[in-house]
Amino acid sequence: MVMIILSVCMVTAPQQCRDVTIPTMVDSASPYMCMTMGQIEASKWASEHPGWTLKSLRCGAARSTAEAP
Repeated sequence: MVMIILSVCMVTAPQQCRDVTIPTMVDSASPYMCMTMGQIEASKWASEHPGWTLKSLRCGAARSTAEAP
């Protein structure tokens, strides 16, 4: 499974950053599909977490689940 990986930092403490993973809903997502879905999911995540700033978006192979802030 491919994961969408968001690098985010706290608005009030920009030096405090972490990666947040979002699983794609398609097991066989291509890198292109992941990036397309990633933009949509990143936008949703950012609107639901106003205390965080999105720094980057990437796709990667699924490993262990990262905790969401």
